[in-house]
Amino acid sequence: LGVIRQPEAGYTPVPAETEFIPDFWRHEYEIPEEVGDSIWVEVDLSEQALYVHEGARLVAGFRISSGAPGKDTRKGLFRIYAMYPSYPMWGPVIDGVPEYWIPDVPWAMFFHVDFAIHGAYWHDNFGAPQSHGCVNMNVNDAEWVYGNVRKGTYVHVHD
Repeated sequence: LGVIRQPEAGYTPVPAETEFIPDFWRHEYEIPEEVGDSIWVEVDLSEQALYVHEGARLVAGFRISSGAPGKDTRKGLFRIYAMYPSYPMWGPVIDGVPEYWIPDVPWAMFFHVDFAIHGAYWHDNFGAPQSHGCVNMNVNDAEWVYGNVRKGTYVHVHD
């Protein structure tokens, strides 16, 4: 696991173009008993943040954009069932035309039906709900998460 740890004095391991939360290690959380000592992902909707854990240890945190009102991100404990470095996504078809069409959504990690964690290059409003239900991340952050999880990784989405 490419661990991002609490920075030492005078050093901040923050890559350029990121929504990394420097004091992520202050986040308080409960561990779902199902996850055990494995890598797992927490999506805290009230904080608009995604945290990566290894068992009881918090590894990293990033600002996200979850579903806008009326297009809520599904809450619960899920597992990533499919992963794609790039995936086309589209919205509901209205009068024969999709509400939106994004041909190359980067770093897609599907965890429930058509809900996914993925990179979003079309906005930078992280920290505020605005998606159609997915968990939008800065593209670089989504790539880091994608590289550190696998199919079957637990995803806990909660308020």
